[in-house]
Amino acid sequence: VFSRTTGAAAILVILFRGSGRLKFYVPGFLRADLGTIGRIFKIGLPAGVEQVQFQLAMTIYTVIISSLGTKILAAHSIAMRIESLAFMPGFGFGMAAMTLVGQSLGAGQPDLGERAASLSQKYAMLVMSLVGVFMFIFGAEMASLFISDPRVIALSALALKIWAVAMPLMGTSNTLAGGLRGAGDTRRVLLIMTCCIWIIRLPLAYLLALILKVGPVGAWIA
Repeated sequence: VFSRTTGAAAILVILFRGSGRLKFYVPGFLRADLGTIGRIFKIGLPAGVEQVQFQLAMTIYTVIISSLGTKILAAHSIAMRIESLAFMPGFGFGMAAMTLVGQSLGAGQPDLGERAASLSQKYAMLVMSLVGVFMFIFGAEMASLFISDPRVIALSALALKIWAVAMPLMGTSNTLAGGLRGAGDTRRVLLIMTCCIWIIRLPLAYLLALILKVGPVGAWIA
């Protein structure tokens, strides 16, 4: 909490001083601008709903995993922690695409925005492919940093091998979704992500892991 408070205070100091491109003007900041508020909600609400439904879906997904046993849940949690670090490059390229597309459209240069998104996607695929190879080869070594139980380490490594296949595709998804968000098209991203999670991931995970008894491998493949 102290860390977050310090960070927020530092950002506010920078904005009130106007040392960057933006500066807070208190009377203007407090004045209600209904047109701007409407644009903010039009873009922000779908993005917020996307994150809420994603977290809800991940909770249900974790319930499916936890029903398979505590060691499997431990292995899944460790693999998820490693994966969350692994997809940071894809997240970074997605932020770059979002920023560059937004700037290009604001400058009236949509062709430049399209090129920026395309290049970001290509670089993201390349970097995330290398990350996937690293995960596939060194999954057990990375998992052993968290726990000494050989069964949990083996399961975590197996999860990482399966997820390694998705790394370049995750880079593509994050980058192009960032480009769409930069263009203000958060509704379409919401629709795609919702369909992928609620129509594919959760039903397939339940079917493979619990109905067909494939176990955690089925959930990870889903």
